[in-house]
Amino acid sequence: MDQNRRLNDPKVMELQTAICKIMSNPRRVQLLHILDSGEKSVGELVELTGLRKAAVSQNLGLMRERKLVTARRDGQKVYYSLRSRRLLAACASMDSLLDELMTLEPESDD
Repeated sequence: MDQNRRLNDPKVMELQTAICKIMSNPRRVQLLHILDSGEKSVGELVELTGLRKAAVSQNLGLMRERKLVTARRDGQKVYYSLRSRRLLAACASMDSLLDELMTLEPESDD
């Protein structure tokens, strides 16, 4: 499928929207950036973020449903890792866009 047809595919747009919804939560973005350094247990993520275990688990569960992270059980612990670093590349692109937008002059109401 060529790029233009793919961008106009309703299923692709639905999936893009779902990922954007997941990424709209600062806690999830924080978790993804932490996972960029490698696999972490839920307990490690709680310690690194200062979030409650329930909040970390809930956010990881949502990201796992969307296949953004993977989970591996080792005894009683569950370890999470990024499925793809391309997601963080998308965050970097967003940061670049934000830098550009913040330097623009405000539009006048005239």
